Amino acid sequence: MTTGTNELLPLLAEDGPPLLVDSLTRWLAATHTTGPRAVGRPGARPGPGFGLPAGYPARLAEAVRLSPRPLVLVSDQPPPAAPLPGDRDGRFAAELARLNTAVARECEEVLLIVAGLPVPLRG
Repeated sequence: MTTGTNELLPLLAEDGPPLLVDSLTRWLAATHTTGPRAVGRPGARPGPGFGLPAGYPARLAEAVRLSPRPLVLVSDQPPPAAPLPGDRDGRFAAELARLNTAVARECEEVLLIVAGLPVPLRG
């Protein structure tokens, strides 16, 4: 079953089959930008006041830890030398890094995919 939602916290709290969140990057862009274009498209920029609500990375990490279902979380984090298009000041990449760090701390297994090859970081 496919579910399209920007409300991750309630979805993570639900009991159910394994859940694939693809991706935290797209979720962050969709829920924390303004204007007609999402970050990642040429010319797009984070909106005024862009950023996660205070404490949100910790709340999402807690929801991951407490989730009653198996989770697979995908995130595309660019290296600092290659920021996402439309993120000229690096605010989106910084928010994404904070979110990824908080969530990864709660995961049993963390993989970095390089050239299609999984590199275990934890697990």
